[in-house]
Amino acid sequence: MKVEYLGDALSEEMLKVLKDLLWEAQEARRNRGVELELSRKLLWEAQAARKTDDAIRIALATPVLDRVSAFADGRQLGFLETVYRLRDSGESFARFGDGEIKTMLRSEYKLGFQQNSVALGVALRAALHPVDGLLTGFPHVYRDVHWSAVWADVWGQLEPMVSSFGVMGNSHVTRPIFFQSTGQDGVEAWRSVWEGKSVTVVTGEGSRFDLIPELFDNLAGSQFLYSRPTDAFGDLPRLLSTLAANDSDIVLIALGPAGTVLASQLAKAGRRAIDVGHISDSFENVFRNGAWPEAKALTTA
Repeated sequence: MKVEYLGDALSEEMLKVLKDLLWEAQEARRNRGVELELSRKLLWEAQAARKTDDAIRIALATPVLDRVSAFADGRQLGFLETVYRLRDSGESFARFGDGEIKTMLRSEYKLGFQQNSVALGVALRAALHPVDGLLTGFPHVYRDVHWSAVWADVWGQLEPMVSSFGVMGNSHVTRPIFFQSTGQDGVEAWRSVWEGKSVTVVTGEGSRFDLIPELFDNLAGSQFLYSRPTDAFGDLPRLLSTLAANDSDIVLIALGPAGTVLASQLAKAGRRAIDVGHISDSFENVFRNGAWPEAKALTTA
């Protein structure tokens, strides 16, 4: 009788525990349902806020972006047109992107690998001025969040500086968008620029730049001239002096804003220089799913 009683008591206790567990599970499920519904609501509100923000941004930025587009439409060459011109004309190429423009116009603007200075800003302004034998690159006109902010910030100052310019190239011919848009045609176009030429590559010590065979195995010869890993602008006098004794057909430059200045100064000195920037990383990004150019590790020491 005692054993049977304990058994009944134990069964009742187990039943109570099971009921409690069932209640807790049901409560947890109800809570998860509430949390899920709250998450869905928050997501919807975030998406709605994003759409509202985008609508406000577009409304505010459209007048400036339309002015930038109007300027580019009358002057800027397309992707392949830019590269074919470099192939056919034998011109040098100095590219202005957001980094160069903001470094030039905003003394407080900072790049991780190049200290800003009054002297650099003055040199970039001089590099922007048209030079015989030099094709200046102007950024591709994006209308995304990043570039909307850039153009809204700088166009008021930049527009009068470039309004009298004639033909300009597209700075983004060395960026992933070029290869995304042109595919193998873009690869062959660039290869035709230096087909059978000897080149000297000017880049920073520890640079990410590489003469990948898909783009450069048709060179007659190549050598590297290394600058500082950071603040290369201060090294330009030495680079110019060294290159004065160099007889390569083309100087290929991957040196950030300092490279834009160097390309212009070499063109003025009668040397052919092409600012190729991240062209190799851009190829890898598009054709081999490589990292975005700026996402690759940068050696600074």
